[in-house]
Amino acid sequence: MQLYPIIASDIKQLPDRWKMVAFAQVDERFQPKNKDEINAKAILKSGLTEVLEEKKIPFFQIPQSGTLKNSSTLYNQTLSQLFSNCEKKLAVLGAGEDSHTAGLLAGYQKVWDVDRWVVGFANAGKYRQRITITPKAFAEIDYGLVVAMGEKKREALKKILTKSDNTQLNQSPANILSTIPQIDLFTDLHLD
Repeated sequence: MQLYPIIASDIKQLPDRWKMVAFAQVDERFQPKNKDEINAKAILKSGLTEVLEEKKIPFFQIPQSGTLKNSSTLYNQTLSQLFSNCEKKLAVLGAGEDSHTAGLLAGYQKVWDVDRWVVGFANAGKYRQRITITPKAFAEIDYGLVVAMGEKKREALKKILTKSDNTQLNQSPANILSTIPQIDLFTDLHLD
């Protein structure tokens, strides 16, 4: 089940509630030469951006040009402005089977746990360059819709829900989700 079409449908049905809203990404695979595998492409293909345009809701994409450092700096400036102008901050966040969320990858806390809203960093994973919000940005989120689909995410999700050892962000960055004051879970898993 895909979430973005559901969000698009909800926005379409509630036109009066979306006057002071902006939509921005929380993370992205930085791949200026291969834009087929970026998160923004999934958003664009879902139909959500058409609904956002129709409702005059701005959509802020993480830049895919120049260098990783320049793109992350530009997006840091964008989120800094959005966070200062918006009273409420809501986020749609995934939880990975490796216990990552957004672009906060295990083993890289020293590069993403910084005093900025957004950071870009190189890593040894499948997608070698990431741009992500930081724990500083997570501290501002009032509500999170956490998405965890598929059996492979069961164990990571159990750790998050039981708030087991949420001090170990370097090993299990998704534990930061438990610091968001209110979260709802969107999943196909039946948890005991």
